[in-house]
Amino acid sequence: MPRLFFLRELNRQWSETPISYRGGLILAIPAVCIIAILVTWNELRQDAIAVHREIDRSKSTLIETNNLLQLLTSAETGVQGYVITNQDDFLEPYDLAIDNLPDRLEKLRDLQQNTPQQPKVQKIATLVEQELFLLSQTLDKTQQQISPTEVNDILTQSQQKISEIRTTVNAFRAEEWKTLNAQRQRLFDVREVTNLAFWSAAIISLLSFLAALYLFNLLERELNDRQQSLQLRAEELAKVNRALANTNNTLAERNLELDRFSHIVSHDLKAPLRGINNLAEWIEEDADSLSEDIRKYLHLQRERVAKMENLIDGLLQYARVGRQNAPMETVDVRQLLAEVIDSINPPADFAIAIEDQMPIITTQRLFLEQVFSNLIGNAIKHHPRLDGKITISVEEQADFYEFAIADDGAGIAPSAQKRIFEIFHTLNRQSARTLSLRTLQG
Repeated sequence: MPRLFFLRELNRQWSETPISYRGGLILAIPAVCIIAILVTWNELRQDAIAVHREIDRSKSTLIETNNLLQLLTSAETGVQGYVITNQDDFLEPYDLAIDNLPDRLEKLRDLQQNTPQQPKVQKIATLVEQELFLLSQTLDKTQQQISPTEVNDILTQSQQKISEIRTTVNAFRAEEWKTLNAQRQRLFDVREVTNLAFWSAAIISLLSFLAALYLFNLLERELNDRQQSLQLRAEELAKVNRALANTNNTLAERNLELDRFSHIVSHDLKAPLRGINNLAEWIEEDADSLSEDIRKYLHLQRERVAKMENLIDGLLQYARVGRQNAPMETVDVRQLLAEVIDSINPPADFAIAIEDQMPIITTQRLFLEQVFSNLIGNAIKHHPRLDGKITISVEEQADFYEFAIADDGAGIAPSAQKRIFEIFHTLNRQSARTLSLRTLQG
């Protein structure tokens, strides 16, 4: 039971870890194992090299000390033979020792440099020099034909010195043998550790491979699940896109039908209105034979016809809002305002002031022109006087321009400011145009 809980907890934590971290962990497990194995192998290799170096040093030391004893023993024997026979052939071992012993001692010093045996090497060198001096004296006394007793005394001292050298060298060699055996044991231990490290590395590598494989399978399974989920979502999105495309096509068809309907309605409704207006004008031409009340009714009829025509124009304009495509172009706002004012044709006494510093901007000219036209037109239409004044200003903000159109009319009550953008709403019941502000907000 605890093991199952541990595995579930491990899977949960693994699933919550970001994929990039999980991929890095999968790569890091064998990489860390390889690095650890290489570092361990390098350390063991360096230890083995050091042990081999110490073993070689000990072996060379034993060989050199053995050669040194052989040279000294041969030299002593040769000198004794020369003393007895007085033949130069017996001096060859002595001459060989004189030539080789300095090099042997120097090599021995190099081998034991910075070791506990170094003082003993110096002692051996001193004893060897003393022995060579005694042998040299023996030869000199013999060649000078000094009394045999004196020569024998020197030979006796030489034999004693040789014995001392042999004892010292043997003690030195015994210590070196201990060092050699210790190094061999150390080499054996290093090899044992190396074998243990090798098998441990093999086991760890296998476990790390299995762990990486297990984690990779978990990651692959999750990625497959995500891919399937993404595929399902992609299919759902494709269905939604197809539905949206069908809806857009249907909407485009409805908009086209609406345009046709608006045009037909505008034409079919305006035609009888124009007929009614023309009829009223014809009747007014004979106004002399009409009573005052009839003339008043005819005038009221013509106003109602004009209001109905404006309402039809407003409906047509509102139906086209948001469905017109206008390209982006560079617009001189001052020139655009002049064209809009000219198209509105305000009363002669109506003053429209455009402040300086009007910008040149890149925008959709058609929509900006419609905004200015509707706002200025409403300001003129709903002004209580024919000599009103409109001021058009601009203020540059952080990332846009804010235009303001103000007039000196009656204004709009705060309670009605939100309702002026409602369709078919007007503050003045005599107003003939009730959709211009609604088209601006749309």
